[in-house]
Amino acid sequence: MEEFGVGLSVADPDRVTPEELRAKLVRVLDEPSFAERAAAVRAEMLATPTPSDIVPVLEKLTHEHRGTPR
Repeated sequence: MEEFGVGLSVADPDRVTPEELRAKLVRVLDEPSFAERAAAVRAEMLATPTPSDIVPVLEKLTHEHRGTPR
């Protein structure tokens, strides 16, 4: 999440304090960059073909190239 800019992580979840967790949550909710990045990631995911979109293409390519020397 942090790598994509849509959230923050805690160094050690077993030792995070309520104050630290609250500060991170408030930051994620208050800073527009997190919502902007989340929207961009969502758009990218929605633009990615689903397996049901890809399988027919792969089947067609497999059929067309079956037995074709490489």
